[in-house]
Amino acid sequence: EMIGKLKLADKRSGLVFRNKKYLGVIERKELLKTRIDLVNTKIGKLVQNTPMVQEHNDVVETAYLFYQSDFDTIPVLREQGDQVMGVVEGLDLAQEAMQLPEARKLIVDDVKLVKIPALSKDEPISAAINFMYKEHIDHIPLVEKKELYGIISQQDIVKKYLQWPMKRDVGGKFKK
Repeated sequence: EMIGKLKLADKRSGLVFRNKKYLGVIERKELLKTRIDLVNTKIGKLVQNTPMVQEHNDVVETAYLFYQSDFDTIPVLREQGDQVMGVVEGLDLAQEAMQLPEARKLIVDDVKLVKIPALSKDEPISAAINFMYKEHIDHIPLVEKKELYGIISQQDIVKKYLQWPMKRDVGGKFKK
């Protein structure tokens, strides 16, 4: 159900509350773990504690929190109290940071470069899911005969998974 809600909202993560108290974040990549019974597993078992920022926190410190935590979304608290007023997304923060004059001088080598091996396009989907989860990444390059074939993302897998037809355990008519 949570994957469906994230898909409908076109979000990668969602905040989880109980009785208006913030519990943590659930991310799509956490839901992609193998061997999770998506029907019976409760969201609370997958909620992750996240760092939180105040609404007037420094942008550079917030960017560093994203880097350290490997989360896509961080909750934002009101300056007074502990009420969550919203979230900041890492991509939005990066887009804003690119408007800074100092950012215009950056080159690719200045940014953290994550070197990941490519998977063969003939590997099973489970290999991609396991690798994404283990390495905390969202995309994996796919190769065919040592040449780039394409890139697969968590979002690609989730979209495809959600389009699978539901399987029925049993069929037929009920007898009286």
